[in-house]
Amino acid sequence: MTGRMIGGPSSEDRIARLPCWRGPLALEPLKGGMSNESWKVRDATGAYVVRFGGDNPHHGILRWHEKAASRAAAALGISPSIHFEGDGVLVLAFIDGHAFSEEDARAPANIPRIAALIARVHQEMLGAMRGPVLAFHPYQINADYIARLKRDGSPHGTLVEKLDAANIRLQQASRPAPLAFGHNDLLPANFIDEGQRLWLIDWEYSGINTVFFDLGGAASNAGMDSDETSALLEHGLGRAPTDEDLRAIAISQAQSLLRETVWSMTSELHSGIDFDFAAYTLKNMERFEAAFDALDGV
Repeated sequence: MTGRMIGGPSSEDRIARLPCWRGPLALEPLKGGMSNESWKVRDATGAYVVRFGGDNPHHGILRWHEKAASRAAAALGISPSIHFEGDGVLVLAFIDGHAFSEEDARAPANIPRIAALIARVHQEMLGAMRGPVLAFHPYQINADYIARLKRDGSPHGTLVEKLDAANIRLQQASRPAPLAFGHNDLLPANFIDEGQRLWLIDWEYSGINTVFFDLGGAASNAGMDSDETSALLEHGLGRAPTDEDLRAIAISQAQSLLRETVWSMTSELHSGIDFDFAAYTLKNMERFEAAFDALDGV
């Protein structure tokens, strides 16, 4: 698939015009992304990933903040190095590894690796960030999605109303928790396994959040069971989780799945990416309902 702005140059032409290349180029579109157009590009100096994308008001994406987080993560060795930044484009070093599947993320050997990388994000990223830092509040994020789904006439009308009520109940059940700089979009595919090393990519939704949201999101997006989630939490906190910790991560899992559901509903309406968002909505809605129903007193 090739991309072209209406009345503008093709993606291949836009890539070729970037001033960062040396020698002839070999281009390959990367499939599977749900919010960006990405290409693998090789020149005389090596292999890179080119990500196209401007600010996205439907998803609250501000590229200046994504780039700031990408710089900080690259400086820490959490994410690949940045080769070039431009208006609506980010060029990163290509990592020769494979993106995790849900099964990879649930593997007993990988749960401590994921937890260790999340801990580094929480402990080190804020000190490496430069300039303003955004907040990512799960209740507000979900409430904003829900309000816009109602405004834009989502076909999931009755479900949206139910999710609105559930979001309020989750906020009321939440308790104060430690804050940290979070990634906030820990899909399995955002972990790249290079063999000896695990990398984390895609900082579009990064910002200040509770430490439990990343852990809960990593668990829920991978379909982890209660034992796997407890193991992730223990490794992430560096201690045995308390009942209060387990309650907090259970609420965060439900919030994360609610967010993924309304994110997908919004993408059904507004995304031009070739992806089956309707099926993704259904998958996450089913997972959310299971997580929400398992919470006592919510």
